[in-house]
Amino acid sequence: MACALWLRRAKDPLVDLRLFTNRTFGWGSAAFALVSFAMTGMLFTLTPFLQIVHGADAQRTGAELLPMIGALLVSAAVINNLSARLNIRWTITAGMVICCAGLGVLTRAGAGTGYWVTALALAVFGLGLGLALPLAADSVLATLPPAQTGAGSGLSRALQQIAVALSPAVLGSVLASGYRHGLPATASAAARGSVAGAYATHNRPLIVAAGHAYAHGMALAAMVTIAVLAVGAVLTVLFLPALFLSAGRSASRGKGDGVDGHGDRPADHALLPGDAEAGPVERGGRAEPDQVTVHPRLGDPDRNRQGHPVRGD
Repeated sequence: MACALWLRRAKDPLVDLRLFTNRTFGWGSAAFALVSFAMTGMLFTLTPFLQIVHGADAQRTGAELLPMIGALLVSAAVINNLSARLNIRWTITAGMVICCAGLGVLTRAGAGTGYWVTALALAVFGLGLGLALPLAADSVLATLPPAQTGAGSGLSRALQQIAVALSPAVLGSVLASGYRHGLPATASAAARGSVAGAYATHNRPLIVAAGHAYAHGMALAAMVTIAVLAVGAVLTVLFLPALFLSAGRSASRGKGDGVDGHGDRPADHALLPGDAEAGPVERGGRAEPDQVTVHPRLGDPDRNRQGHPVRGD
């Protein structure tokens, strides 16, 4: 709290908290962090399940994760082609809901189930990731003026890293608690310490019990993640502005809704102190057209409004 108060009063703060006054940036960053939390937690809990409980080696485990990667690439490619027509609020929310569905399928995976349950869960979860992650990242960058995109991107990534760090800690605790409660009372200390310790005992009844206990703990962690994403989806619907990534490729409410009447900047975007309205650039005593830099995914970078390449200074 003291750090936040100091940053608000500093003339040149290391982290400009005024960026969060832009709702699209603030809630887009929150959605980005929550989906990253879910993705990290799923990989953290699922990898030991595939390697120890199902007996896959490292190479096979990597191959068995491919359904998530493939589905993510497919949905991200579709989003990239249709982004100008998609409302980012509802698309990001839909991505979170689909991720919840994938995690729901994962709760059905057990020590005795085939790989197809895990593959289906990964594919559905990957589809949700491809919908939510790219648009959440784009919404963060597209609503900020060029002078603020670097700081905004860094702040958004910092929030993501915090979520990624918290995910194994929170979900790992849930997993460990569920695993220990699923073991028989006679289980050894090594078995209670980890599922790998249980499998190292070569005690067949204990190994079977440990496999089911780990699947139970993983299901509990998945349900906690579903709850986190569900809350995030509700908050996204309530607070993330209903914007589109328009053909000009900044976020806007539609043609004519921007400050200049062309949708170049969303209506809820307010210039931060120190930002200047775009204006003619003086070169050699004459005015040249405004030069506009946009995010590479959101348009044609480094070109001015007449379509000519911008020369570096």
